[in-house]
Amino acid sequence: MSDVLLDLLTLAAVALVLAASAWLGHHTAPRRALAVLATALGAMVVVSGLLRVVPGDPAAVILGEQAPAETRQALAFELGLVDEQGAPLGLVPQLGRFVRGAGAAVVLAAAPASTEETLASWLPDEPRSYRTREPVRTVIARRLGPTALLAGSAMLIAVIAGLGLGAAAAVWRGRRVGALAEGLSLLGAAVPRFWLGPLLILVFALALRWLPPSGADAGWRSLVLPAISLGAALAALLARTTRSALLEVLGEDYIRTARAKGLPPSAVVTRHALRAAAVPIVTVIGLQVGGLLAGAIVTEKVFAWPGMGTLLLESIRRLDVPVVQGVVLVTAVGAALATLGVEEAVRVLDPRLRRGDRA
Repeated sequence: MSDVLLDLLTLAAVALVLAASAWLGHHTAPRRALAVLATALGAMVVVSGLLRVVPGDPAAVILGEQAPAETRQALAFELGLVDEQGAPLGLVPQLGRFVRGAGAAVVLAAAPASTEETLASWLPDEPRSYRTREPVRTVIARRLGPTALLAGSAMLIAVIAGLGLGAAAAVWRGRRVGALAEGLSLLGAAVPRFWLGPLLILVFALALRWLPPSGADAGWRSLVLPAISLGAALAALLARTTRSALLEVLGEDYIRTARAKGLPPSAVVTRHALRAAAVPIVTVIGLQVGGLLAGAIVTEKVFAWPGMGTLLLESIRRLDVPVVQGVVLVTAVGAALATLGVEEAVRVLDPRLRRGDRA
């Protein structure tokens, strides 16, 4: 099969997945599975198109501008940037090669180690870093753990602080405690990450010397400042959402009945009000997973955290296109899975949606 025909078939498969995802019913299981795949493919198409307009030559970045033209041309051909005649490859061939390579990488990552070498001989070549020639999945695997740890810690801080401030602002509305909680949530929303991170370093690392300013060599102590910096904005958004949801619920008849029965205010809020207000709160938490992954880029740069955000910035600077595509692909899939998880959680929390699905 010729390369041109293979590229066209790959592009047709991408278009078919995107069309099927849009055509299938909104709440069907096939549509949800295809939604993740369509998000990944759409991200690859957009990123591949944008990277083509980025100025610079990856071969020249690797070898240097002083390298002979023949050497740069040979490296460009080895990297798959040009054809045998030296003409740059178009968007369709490069996209088709990356889509097929990404599929091969997924199969190899899921296969047992004993069968990896055999499968690699049958599958298309998986994407490799221009600079190190390592498989992109290997490069990303080394950085995925630190980013997941940072995002998970930031989410934990955001949930604890956001729910606490939101509940305090709703329960003690009009009092000093409520006003203080509202003020803290507004402050968290107003302070940008690129300013909060250096401020935390100046105060807690340089002035007080309680925590390390950057890196990940000090264990959990290295995680505190970047997690707070990343989770502050989400905590503020979650606090405002919790406050609004609780204010609507606290005026309901069953809340007044629970209070009339003599339940403590804390029990009324935790057992009844928060459960009833859980749908918008869970929705905000889930939809902000993508925001955490995007915000991790700035946070990891400020704190020199060795995660995917730092890897993405380094790869863009080095024009390491396959690594950039791989990081964006993993981020897009993670955000899509989080969105699907939110849909399932909301349907579990709200029986009306389950009845609507059965209807």
